Amino acid sequence: MAQLISKDRFSGILKTSTLLVFLGAFGLIVLGSSLVNINEDTKRLSLFLSSAQNIQTDFEKSLSMYTENTAQDVNYIHSLRPETELEYIEFISAIEDLAQDLGLSASLDSVELDSTSSNIQSDFVTYQITFYGGNADMIDFLAGMEGLPYYTHVDRIAYTSLNSIDFEESSVKPNITLTIKLYVK
Repeated sequence: MAQLISKDRFSGILKTSTLLVFLGAFGLIVLGSSLVNINEDTKRLSLFLSSAQNIQTDFEKSLSMYTENTAQDVNYIHSLRPETELEYIEFISAIEDLAQDLGLSASLDSVELDSTSSNIQSDFVTYQITFYGGNADMIDFLAGMEGLPYYTHVDRIAYTSLNSIDFEESSVKPNITLTIKLYVK
């Protein structure tokens, strides 16, 4: 009987040892593959970090190249703004000459600010230009105005189609009204 007990013990110890060896081997395989994956991830992250270090300097170079001429551009735009009375007169003459070159009879009037906003310091003068013409005349006038050396903004365009105008009237009235802002210093 003693031999039987020791044989059972030996068999139990052998089974337990075999189970522990298989569990250890399985654990080693799992840990080994995890370490390989971690190693690969570390290499990829190292490559990414080394390439990402140049992004900051590249961004700073791009930003400086983009903003390099900003001061010159701002100065140029400011130079397009009239400062003296003579420059205002030159602007008005340029608009009248443009209309005359296009064969348009245009009227240029300064638009007064309403009483509620008259206390506000503004950086522009508002003008209203009216004339008679078709859609092509309006486009030609706007294109010509865009070529003038002044910083302007077309604030509003009111256009009445030539088809809706009654030609039986003795005088032809303006059908195009442009409200523009001339930016000033």
